[in-house]
Amino acid sequence: MTNPASLAAQFAALADPVRVEIVAALTYRRRPVSTADLTKIAQTRSVAGHLKILCDAGWIEQVGPDARTKTLWQVRQADEDQNAPVAVWGNEDDPTDDEPMAATRMLNRASTYRRIAKMRTFDEEVETGRHWSDEWAENAVGRDYLIRLSPEQLRRGEQRLAAVMDEIKQQGIRNQDEDVEGTEATMVIICGFPVKLGDEK
Repeated sequence: MTNPASLAAQFAALADPVRVEIVAALTYRRRPVSTADLTKIAQTRSVAGHLKILCDAGWIEQVGPDARTKTLWQVRQADEDQNAPVAVWGNEDDPTDDEPMAATRMLNRASTYRRIAKMRTFDEEVETGRHWSDEWAENAVGRDYLIRLSPEQLRRGEQRLAAVMDEIKQQGIRNQDEDVEGTEATMVIICGFPVKLGDEK
């Protein structure tokens, strides 16, 4: 079993929206991507420091020799010892261990900031008429529902939605593999959390 402290360090490396963006891009593209392209994707002046942190934490690896901005990167492939980071949490000997839980919260925050930034960017690009056609703007999904549920009902609902998304995801993978014209990388967000209304305390 992977040491919880090691897992905490690995996930702490993702506690920055830029690094989350890099790992997401490499995971989605499923092929090596150059430093120059990652700089554009992450929309930052330099990704060198972020790449080093992710590499040291074991999330990504360099492909081939160092070639400055042309250096290629990919998500780290599992080695024989299966030491690549895995999204498995918890210490069986001490399920209340705080370090992995703190790293989990850091990762969740970074992911939330990334989603918010993506939504704002899309709204701005639609508003200014950049990048996206009217068809994309009209078909983008933006809905929310306020429903009274128990934690168990929320969990079951998420499982049903996940099953639907798995089917849609497979279609997206086929689109990418076949380079289907007219398709774009599309972020779909499913969130469910309790809120306090009115005078509820």
